[in-house]
Amino acid sequence: MVQTKKRKRSQSKFNSVFIVIAVFSLCFGVMVQVMNLNKKSKDYDEKIAILTEQVAFEEARKDELDKQYKYMQTKAYVEDVAHEKLNLVYPDEIFIKSNDD
Repeated sequence: MVQTKKRKRSQSKFNSVFIVIAVFSLCFGVMVQVMNLNKKSKDYDEKIAILTEQVAFEEARKDELDKQYKYMQTKAYVEDVAHEKLNLVYPDEIFIKSNDD
């Protein structure tokens, strides 16, 4: 009878220690996962900031391309290209060519 009480007491201590170790290991595991998730969250926030900058840059570029497209549809663009590339002039204009070319 004395041995069974000692055995129960020692098993009870062992069970208590085992439960405490299990709880601490679970807490440690959860803490590690929380730290990993925080790191991923920061990485995603940085990616969001970079992508937001890229979106703003591309929108500005799109606006510039839209302006250029609209300009290319005008008569002024046709005249500029005719002057620069084809060396065409209006009948009342004088074309002077420099020797630098």
